[in-house]
Amino acid sequence: MTRTFAQEIAALVDATAPGYTSTVEPDPHDVDLSRGEVRIDWSAMLAPDPLRLKPAQFHYQPPRGCAALRRAYLEAAAQDGAPVRHLTEDHVLVCAGAKQAMFLALNCMVRRGDRVLIPRPGWAPYTVWVKSLGAAPVYYDAADPHGADLLGRLGGPDITCVIVNSPHNPTGAALTQAAVDSVAGLCAQSGRQIICDEVYRSVSASPCGTFLGHAANGTAQVAVVDSVSKWAAAAGLRIGFLVADPALVSLAVMMRGLIDSCPSGPGQALAARMLSPEHAPSRLQIRSFAAQRLEALADLLRANDAHIASTGALYVWVCADGPQLALPSLGGLRLHGAGGALFGQDGHIRFCPTALGAAEAFRLGLAPAALAIAS
Repeated sequence: MTRTFAQEIAALVDATAPGYTSTVEPDPHDVDLSRGEVRIDWSAMLAPDPLRLKPAQFHYQPPRGCAALRRAYLEAAAQDGAPVRHLTEDHVLVCAGAKQAMFLALNCMVRRGDRVLIPRPGWAPYTVWVKSLGAAPVYYDAADPHGADLLGRLGGPDITCVIVNSPHNPTGAALTQAAVDSVAGLCAQSGRQIICDEVYRSVSASPCGTFLGHAANGTAQVAVVDSVSKWAAAAGLRIGFLVADPALVSLAVMMRGLIDSCPSGPGQALAARMLSPEHAPSRLQIRSFAAQRLEALADLLRANDAHIASTGALYVWVCADGPQLALPSLGGLRLHGAGGALFGQDGHIRFCPTALGAAEAFRLGLAPAALAIAS
Protein backbone atom coordinates (compact mmCIF):
# COMPACT_ATOMS: atom_id res chain seq x y z
CA MET A 1 0.00 0.00 0.00
CA THR A 2 1.22 3.47 -0.86
CA ARG A 3 2.20 5.43 2.25
CA THR A 4 1.30 9.01 3.05
CA PHE A 5 4.07 11.59 3.38
CA ALA A 6 3.75 11.48 7.17
CA GLN A 7 4.09 7.68 7.10
CA GLU A 8 7.21 8.01 4.95
CA ILE A 9 8.70 10.44 7.49
CA ALA A 10 7.74 8.10 10.37
CA ALA A 11 9.64 5.31 8.63
CA LEU A 12 12.66 7.59 8.25
CA VAL A 13 12.54 8.47 11.96
CA ASP A 14 12.31 4.81 12.95
CA ALA A 15 15.28 3.96 10.74
CA THR A 16 17.37 6.94 11.90
CA ALA A 17 16.66 7.28 15.63
CA PRO A 18 14.09 4.78 16.94
CA GLY A 19 12.17 6.30 19.79
CA TYR A 20 13.05 9.92 18.98
CA THR A 21 9.44 11.10 18.78
CA SER A 22 8.07 8.85 21.52
CA THR A 23 7.74 10.03 25.09
CA VAL A 24 9.54 7.66 27.45
CA GLU A 25 8.78 8.55 31.03
CA PRO A 26 11.64 7.72 33.40
CA ASP A 27 11.10 5.54 36.42
CA PRO A 28 9.68 7.79 39.18
CA HIS A 29 12.61 6.79 41.39
CA ASP A 30 15.13 8.06 38.81
CA VAL A 31 16.32 11.64 38.38
CA ASP A 32 15.36 12.85 34.89
CA LEU A 33 18.21 14.63 33.08
CA SER A 34 16.99 13.90 29.55
CA ARG A 35 15.40 17.23 28.61
CA GLY A 36 17.68 19.78 26.94
CA GLU A 37 16.64 23.10 28.41
CA VAL A 38 17.38 25.65 31.11
CA ARG A 39 14.63 26.09 33.67
CA ILE A 40 14.67 29.28 35.69
CA ASP A 41 12.17 31.55 37.42
CA TRP A 42 11.41 34.64 35.33
CA SER A 43 8.65 35.81 37.71
CA ALA A 44 11.03 38.08 39.63
CA MET A 45 11.78 39.90 36.38
CA LEU A 46 8.16 40.11 35.24
CA ALA A 47 6.50 41.02 38.54
CA PRO A 48 7.75 44.62 38.92
CA ASP A 49 6.70 45.53 35.38
CA PRO A 50 4.06 43.14 33.99
CA LEU A 51 4.03 42.64 30.25
CA ARG A 52 1.73 45.27 28.76
CA LEU A 53 0.28 43.73 25.63
CA LYS A 54 -1.24 45.92 22.97
CA PRO A 55 -4.43 44.95 21.13
CA ALA A 56 -2.51 44.73 17.85
CA GLN A 57 -0.30 42.01 19.28
CA PHE A 58 -3.31 39.68 19.19
CA HIS A 59 -3.81 40.33 15.45
CA TYR A 60 -1.97 38.70 12.56
CA GLN A 61 1.69 39.70 12.77
CA PRO A 62 4.09 40.61 9.92
CA PRO A 63 5.13 37.39 8.16
CA ARG A 64 8.82 38.06 8.85
CA GLY A 65 8.14 38.77 12.52
CA CYS A 66 7.87 42.09 14.29
CA ALA A 67 10.66 44.53 13.48
CA ALA A 68 11.29 45.31 17.15
CA LEU A 69 12.15 41.69 17.91
CA ARG A 70 14.37 41.30 14.85
CA ARG A 71 16.30 44.42 15.88
CA ALA A 72 16.46 43.23 19.51
CA TYR A 73 17.94 39.91 18.36
CA LEU A 74 20.72 41.62 16.36
CA GLU A 75 21.45 44.06 19.19
CA ALA A 76 21.66 41.23 21.73
CA ALA A 77 23.93 39.22 19.42
CA ALA A 78 26.19 42.27 19.01
CA GLN A 79 26.29 42.79 22.76
CA ASP A 80 27.31 39.14 23.05
CA GLY A 81 30.25 39.80 20.75
CA ALA A 82 28.88 38.47 17.44
CA PRO A 83 29.96 40.37 14.27
CA VAL A 84 26.55 41.48 12.98
CA ARG A 85 27.13 45.10 11.89
CA HIS A 86 26.52 44.18 8.27
CA LEU A 87 23.14 42.62 9.07
CA THR A 88 19.77 44.40 9.23
CA GLU A 89 16.31 43.27 10.28
CA ASP A 90 15.74 42.26 6.63
CA HIS A 91 18.23 39.43 7.19
CA VAL A 92 16.23 38.01 10.13
CA LEU A 93 13.12 35.82 10.06
CA VAL A 94 11.28 35.13 13.31
CA CYS A 95 10.19 31.49 13.47
CA ALA A 96 8.24 29.19 15.77
CA GLY A 97 11.42 27.99 17.46
CA ALA A 98 14.74 26.81 16.05
CA LYS A 99 13.21 23.59 14.68
CA GLN A 100 11.06 25.56 12.26
CA ALA A 101 14.01 27.77 11.33
CA MET A 102 16.20 24.76 10.55
CA PHE A 103 13.39 23.04 8.64
CA LEU A 104 12.89 26.14 6.49
CA ALA A 105 16.62 26.59 5.86
CA LEU A 106 16.98 23.01 4.66
CA ASN A 107 13.92 23.21 2.42
CA CYS A 108 15.20 26.44 0.86
CA MET A 109 18.82 25.34 0.38
CA VAL A 110 18.96 21.56 -0.17
CA ARG A 111 18.01 19.98 -3.50
CA ARG A 112 17.15 16.44 -4.48
CA GLY A 113 20.35 14.52 -5.13
CA ASP A 114 22.56 16.78 -2.98
CA ARG A 115 25.16 15.32 -0.63
CA VAL A 116 24.96 17.04 2.74
CA LEU A 117 27.56 16.89 5.52
CA ILE A 118 25.89 16.21 8.87
CA PRO A 119 27.46 16.04 12.37
CA ARG A 120 27.69 12.67 14.11
CA PRO A 121 26.82 12.12 16.82
CA GLY A 122 24.07 14.60 16.17
CA TRP A 123 20.49 15.69 16.45
CA ALA A 124 18.30 13.11 14.64
CA PRO A 125 16.08 15.53 12.65
CA TYR A 126 19.07 16.67 10.55
CA THR A 127 19.27 13.24 8.92
CA VAL A 128 15.49 12.80 8.68
CA TRP A 129 14.97 16.15 6.98
CA VAL A 130 17.88 15.71 4.57
CA LYS A 131 16.66 12.25 3.51
CA SER A 132 13.07 13.50 3.18
CA LEU A 133 14.32 16.05 0.63
CA GLY A 134 15.85 13.30 -1.50
CA ALA A 135 19.41 14.25 -0.50
CA ALA A 136 22.11 11.97 0.90
CA PRO A 137 23.66 12.50 4.34
CA VAL A 138 27.45 12.23 4.70
CA TYR A 139 28.64 12.21 8.31
CA TYR A 140 31.59 13.88 10.00
CA ASP A 141 32.95 13.78 13.57
CA ALA A 142 31.57 16.82 15.37
CA ALA A 143 33.48 16.43 18.64
CA ASP A 144 36.62 18.29 17.48
CA PRO A 145 36.61 22.05 18.27
CA HIS A 146 39.11 22.60 15.48
CA GLY A 147 36.86 20.90 12.93
CA ALA A 148 39.59 18.71 11.45
CA ASP A 149 37.25 15.97 10.22
CA LEU A 150 34.74 18.50 8.90
CA LEU A 151 37.41 20.42 7.01
CA GLY A 152 38.79 17.18 5.60
CA ARG A 153 35.43 15.96 4.37
CA LEU A 154 34.60 19.29 2.75
CA GLY A 155 37.01 18.23 0.06
CA GLY A 156 34.93 15.15 -0.68
CA PRO A 157 33.21 14.67 -4.02
CA ASP A 158 29.86 16.31 -4.72
CA ILE A 159 29.35 17.83 -1.26
CA THR A 160 26.90 20.68 -1.78
CA CYS A 161 25.94 21.73 1.74
CA VAL A 162 27.18 21.36 5.31
CA ILE A 163 25.17 21.41 8.52
CA VAL A 164 27.13 22.67 11.51
CA ASN A 165 25.89 22.51 15.09
CA SER A 166 28.14 24.54 17.35
CA PRO A 167 28.13 24.36 20.32
CA HIS A 168 27.18 20.80 19.65
CA ASN A 169 24.31 18.64 20.87
CA PRO A 170 25.08 16.18 22.47
CA THR A 171 28.84 16.50 23.08
CA GLY A 172 28.97 20.21 23.96
CA ALA A 173 31.96 20.72 21.63
CA ALA A 174 32.22 24.21 20.12
CA LEU A 175 34.14 25.21 17.01
CA THR A 176 36.75 27.92 17.46
CA GLN A 177 36.34 31.09 15.41
CA ALA A 178 39.40 30.07 13.40
CA ALA A 179 37.70 26.77 12.49
CA VAL A 180 34.47 28.60 11.59
CA ASP A 181 36.38 30.99 9.33
CA SER A 182 38.21 28.09 7.66
CA VAL A 183 34.94 26.27 6.95
CA ALA A 184 33.34 29.44 5.59
CA GLY A 185 36.37 30.16 3.42
CA LEU A 186 36.45 26.68 1.89
CA CYS A 187 32.72 26.78 1.20
CA ALA A 188 32.97 30.22 -0.39
CA GLN A 189 35.72 28.99 -2.74
CA SER A 190 33.79 25.89 -3.78
CA GLY A 191 30.24 27.28 -3.83
CA ARG A 192 29.03 25.06 -1.00
CA GLN A 193 26.27 26.18 1.34
CA ILE A 194 26.36 26.30 5.15
CA ILE A 195 23.51 25.94 7.64
CA CYS A 196 24.67 26.50 11.21
CA ASP A 197 22.57 25.67 14.25
CA GLU A 198 23.89 28.02 16.96
CA VAL A 199 21.14 27.75 19.58
CA TYR A 200 23.65 26.90 22.32
CA ARG A 201 26.15 29.68 21.53
CA SER A 202 24.71 32.14 24.03
CA VAL A 203 24.77 29.70 26.96
CA SER A 204 28.26 28.36 26.32
CA ALA A 205 30.71 29.33 29.04
CA SER A 206 33.62 28.47 26.72
CA PRO A 207 34.57 30.75 23.82
CA CYS A 208 32.99 29.58 20.58
CA GLY A 209 32.91 30.78 17.01
CA THR A 210 29.90 32.00 15.09
CA PHE A 211 28.91 32.02 11.43
CA LEU A 212 26.88 35.24 11.85
CA GLY A 213 29.79 37.26 10.43
CA HIS A 214 29.65 35.13 7.27
CA ALA A 215 25.87 35.32 6.78
CA ALA A 216 24.87 37.49 3.81
CA ASN A 217 28.40 38.84 3.36
CA GLY A 218 28.51 38.23 -0.39
CA THR A 219 30.60 35.04 -0.30
CA ALA A 220 29.26 31.62 0.75
CA GLN A 221 25.51 31.09 1.12
CA VAL A 222 25.24 30.90 4.92
CA ALA A 223 22.15 30.54 7.10
CA VAL A 224 22.31 30.73 10.89
CA VAL A 225 19.64 29.29 13.16
CA ASP A 226 19.17 30.65 16.68
CA SER A 227 16.53 30.71 19.41
CA VAL A 228 15.50 32.24 22.74
CA SER A 229 14.87 28.72 24.08
CA LYS A 230 18.42 28.42 25.41
CA TRP A 231 19.57 32.06 25.24
CA ALA A 232 16.76 33.36 27.45
CA ALA A 233 15.82 30.03 29.06
CA ALA A 234 12.39 30.29 27.45
CA ALA A 235 11.78 27.08 25.50
CA GLY A 236 8.02 27.41 25.95
CA LEU A 237 7.89 30.70 24.01
CA ARG A 238 8.77 28.88 20.76
CA ILE A 239 10.58 31.87 19.27
CA GLY A 240 13.51 31.18 16.95
CA PHE A 241 15.44 33.02 14.26
CA LEU A 242 16.72 32.33 10.77
CA VAL A 243 19.48 34.72 9.68
CA ALA A 244 20.35 34.71 5.99
CA ASP A 245 20.42 36.66 2.76
CA PRO A 246 17.12 38.59 2.28
CA ALA A 247 16.31 36.57 -0.85
CA LEU A 248 16.56 33.31 1.11
CA VAL A 249 14.52 34.85 3.94
CA SER A 250 11.79 35.75 1.43
CA LEU A 251 11.75 32.18 0.12
CA ALA A 252 11.50 30.89 3.70
CA VAL A 253 8.58 33.27 4.38
CA MET A 254 6.73 31.80 1.40
CA MET A 255 7.46 28.25 2.56
CA ARG A 256 6.43 28.94 6.14
CA GLY A 257 3.24 30.67 4.98
CA LEU A 258 1.90 27.33 3.75
CA ILE A 259 1.72 25.93 7.28
CA ASP A 260 2.03 28.88 9.68
CA SER A 261 0.81 32.43 9.05
CA CYS A 262 3.02 34.25 11.53
CA PRO A 263 4.76 33.96 14.90
CA SER A 264 2.80 34.66 18.08
CA GLY A 265 2.36 38.37 18.80
CA PRO A 266 2.47 38.07 22.61
CA GLY A 267 5.38 35.63 22.37
CA GLN A 268 7.38 38.05 20.23
CA ALA A 269 6.70 40.91 22.65
CA LEU A 270 7.98 38.87 25.58
CA ALA A 271 11.02 37.63 23.62
CA ALA A 272 11.94 41.20 22.65
CA ARG A 273 11.85 42.16 26.29
CA MET A 274 14.04 39.23 27.32
CA LEU A 275 16.60 40.19 24.65
CA SER A 276 16.60 43.89 25.59
CA PRO A 277 19.79 45.55 26.93
CA GLU A 278 18.14 45.88 30.33
CA HIS A 279 18.17 42.10 30.70
CA ALA A 280 21.70 41.48 29.45
CA PRO A 281 22.78 40.78 33.07
CA SER A 282 20.02 38.18 33.32
CA ARG A 283 21.30 36.40 30.24
CA LEU A 284 24.79 36.35 31.74
CA GLN A 285 23.31 34.82 34.89
CA ILE A 286 21.76 32.07 32.77
CA ARG A 287 25.16 31.32 31.22
CA SER A 288 26.82 31.26 34.63
CA PHE A 289 24.07 29.04 36.04
CA ALA A 290 24.50 26.54 33.20
CA ALA A 291 28.27 26.43 33.68
CA GLN A 292 27.93 25.87 37.44
CA ARG A 293 25.42 23.08 36.95
CA LEU A 294 27.60 21.34 34.35
CA GLU A 295 30.64 21.48 36.62
CA ALA A 296 28.68 20.20 39.63
CA LEU A 297 27.21 17.26 37.73
CA ALA A 298 30.56 16.40 36.15
CA ASP A 299 32.17 16.35 39.61
CA LEU A 300 29.40 14.07 40.90
CA LEU A 301 29.81 11.68 37.98
CA ARG A 302 33.60 11.55 38.36
CA ALA A 303 33.18 10.79 42.07
CA ASN A 304 31.16 7.77 40.94
CA ASP A 305 33.84 6.67 38.45
CA ALA A 306 31.77 7.57 35.38
CA HIS A 307 33.72 8.07 32.15
CA ILE A 308 32.93 11.57 30.88
CA ALA A 309 33.62 11.94 27.17
CA SER A 310 33.01 15.71 27.07
CA THR A 311 31.07 18.59 28.59
CA GLY A 312 29.84 21.87 27.15
CA ALA A 313 26.83 24.12 26.55
CA LEU A 314 24.07 22.35 28.53
CA TYR A 315 25.34 18.79 28.37
CA VAL A 316 27.53 16.16 29.95
CA TRP A 317 28.25 13.37 27.42
CA VAL A 318 29.05 10.14 29.24
CA CYS A 319 30.41 6.84 27.97
CA ALA A 320 27.93 4.26 29.27
CA ASP A 321 25.13 2.04 28.05
CA GLY A 322 21.94 3.91 28.77
CA PRO A 323 19.74 5.63 29.22
CA GLN A 324 20.22 5.08 32.99
CA LEU A 325 23.34 5.41 35.10
CA ALA A 326 23.49 4.42 38.79
CA LEU A 327 25.38 6.48 41.38
CA PRO A 328 26.86 4.26 44.12
CA SER A 329 27.69 7.26 46.30
CA LEU A 330 23.96 8.08 46.49
CA GLY A 331 22.80 4.60 47.32
CA GLY A 332 22.42 3.50 43.71
CA LEU A 333 20.19 6.44 42.74
CA ARG A 334 19.86 6.38 38.96
CA LEU A 335 20.15 9.25 36.51
CA HIS A 336 17.93 9.05 33.42
CA GLY A 337 19.36 10.69 30.31
CA ALA A 338 18.99 10.68 26.55
CA GLY A 339 20.52 7.48 25.17
CA GLY A 340 23.29 7.80 22.61
CA ALA A 341 21.27 5.87 20.01
CA LEU A 342 19.09 8.97 19.62
CA PHE A 343 22.19 10.77 18.32
CA GLY A 344 23.59 7.94 16.25
CA GLN A 345 26.19 6.83 18.78
CA ASP A 346 25.43 3.88 21.05
CA GLY A 347 27.31 3.44 24.30
CA HIS A 348 26.75 7.02 25.45
CA ILE A 349 24.25 9.00 27.51
CA ARG A 350 23.53 12.75 27.34
CA PHE A 351 22.72 14.40 30.66
CA CYS A 352 21.32 17.92 31.01
CA PRO A 353 21.50 19.22 34.61
CA THR A 354 20.00 22.67 33.89
CA ALA A 355 16.41 21.40 33.67
CA LEU A 356 16.35 19.95 37.16
CA GLY A 357 13.62 20.96 39.57
CA ALA A 358 14.39 21.87 43.18
CA ALA A 359 13.53 18.41 44.54
CA GLU A 360 15.73 16.60 42.00
CA ALA A 361 18.63 19.00 42.59
CA PHE A 362 18.35 18.35 46.32
CA ARG A 363 18.47 14.59 45.75
CA LEU A 364 21.74 15.01 43.85
CA GLY A 365 23.19 17.50 46.32
CA LEU A 366 23.34 20.26 43.70
CA ALA A 367 22.53 23.94 44.18
CA PRO A 368 18.84 24.94 44.07
CA ALA A 369 17.39 24.71 40.57
CA ALA A 370 15.23 27.82 40.56
CA LEU A 371 17.41 30.70 39.40
CA ALA A 372 15.48 33.90 40.08
CA ILE A 373 16.37 36.50 37.47
CA ALA A 374 16.61 39.95 38.96
CA SER A 375 15.11 42.89 37.11
